[in-house]
Amino acid sequence: MDVATIIEVGNYQELVWHIVEKKVRELSYKPLSELRKFIPSRTGIDIFPNEDVFETTIVASEVRNLIAHNDCVANEVFSSRTKKIAVPLEISSTGRVIIDDEWLRRASYTLDSLVFRFDELASHKFNLRTLNRMTAFLARV
Repeated sequence: MDVATIIEVGNYQELVWHIVEKKVRELSYKPLSELRKFIPSRTGIDIFPNEDVFETTIVASEVRNLIAHNDCVANEVFSSRTKKIAVPLEISSTGRVIIDDEWLRRASYTLDSLVFRFDELASHKFNLRTLNRMTAFLARV
């Protein structure tokens, strides 16, 4: 970080948030496997409790990308990022991923539980104030 940026942010708390936001942006462009390594190295908390949850998260993320960027048509990017995973979704004759209700419900519950589990573990480990009964912690105090 250059000196001009440090001076520009003004105070210590804003400097910390600037660094955090920069790292979050950087991580958002990396594969989930990088996030899987980074979070425990900094927090001691494994964000993914098991391989099944990790694989579901990868598939859900890649399906989201197909929906948003490729009209749900499976492509090389999808194939390369899910090649080691038994993807539980069919692909139609037109190449589109078929998202059935059962998979969507299971993926949604898995992702929901992943987020709340991490919030709970982080709030307890770092003694963070919580926002609600589900223990989502307050980012800025």
